[in-house]
Amino acid sequence: MNQLQLLKANLGITTDKRDAYLQFVLDSTQEELTKGKGIKFNTSEADSFLIDYTAWQFRNRGEGVMPRFLEYRMRNLMIKTYGDENA
Repeated sequence: MNQLQLLKANLGITTDKRDAYLQFVLDSTQEELTKGKGIKFNTSEADSFLIDYTAWQFRNRGEGVMPRFLEYRMRNLMIKTYGDENA
């Protein structure tokens, strides 16, 4: 499955009517996390986080406080990325 299909499954969307918008949200979220947080999306762990984080943003329209489980996962990915660069 590709990232778009996984995001749609997470959100419970079965039609293709929103595919262009969802792909845009997915791409912009990945760019935000790569450029802003330094996260590299080269593992299934990072891809899984991207799907969950994008789904949360979609459901909440980017408002509200990020759930703690997402915050922890983001920090762990940032630490792993930083650690890989210094290894």
